[in-house]
Amino acid sequence: MIFDSPEGATPLDPDETDGLLLSHITTRAELDRWEQDNIAEAERRAFGRNHPDILTDVFVRRLHKPNDVP
Repeated sequence: MIFDSPEGATPLDPDETDGLLLSHITTRAELDRWEQDNIAEAERRAFGRNHPDILTDVFVRRLHKPNDVP
């Protein structure tokens, strides 16, 4: 199969963008990068500090609290 766009520049189709909160993301590469950055930030938040009470309801709710979308 021959592609006209460079790798990662594949435009997202309407099914993929339906419900996507980040309207500035238009290609597969942009989406992959945003997801990678989001995972790295979650790892920094979860593992970058000492959490002596990780099995508490309060910790789990704070860990899974969504950040504001840019």
